[in-house]
Amino acid sequence: MTNKVSLSISDENADVRLAVAKRIGVASLPQMMKDRDVEVRRAVAYRIKPCYLSQMLDDEEREVRRAVAERVDIKELPFLIEDYDENVRYEVAQRILPKYLPKMMKDEKGSVRWVVAKRIALKYLLRMKDDDSWGIGRIVKERLAKEGVKK
Repeated sequence: MTNKVSLSISDENADVRLAVAKRIGVASLPQMMKDRDVEVRRAVAYRIKPCYLSQMLDDEEREVRRAVAERVDIKELPFLIEDYDENVRYEVAQRILPKYLPKMMKDEKGSVRWVVAKRIALKYLLRMKDDDSWGIGRIVKERLAKEGVKK
């Protein structure tokens, strides 16, 4: 059985390797972390033991990094705060420890700042009150009102 799995892991056909990545035992997945096909690496990122995910933080493909951001230990997320892909940063903003959110308040994408406005500590929230994109200013006002904070 091991020989068949080994042959399948290195099969020339990406579809075969993808099928293998979705079905082999979790203990065998580290062998596939550097596969040449993005879909294979993404499938690996969704199934591999979390302790291996930090080795995939710098994958060249955003789909893989987003899958990693969804599952990696939250202590590793600061490495992705400035990722060039907004979908990766959006996922980071949803999961990262709140103490890192101030670093994301000025993100270029409104979708990321929207998540930050929903989660950031009140002491930083006022700095976002004039952000009109994505209804962020409204979120800030609602949160402040709910907490009884005067603007």
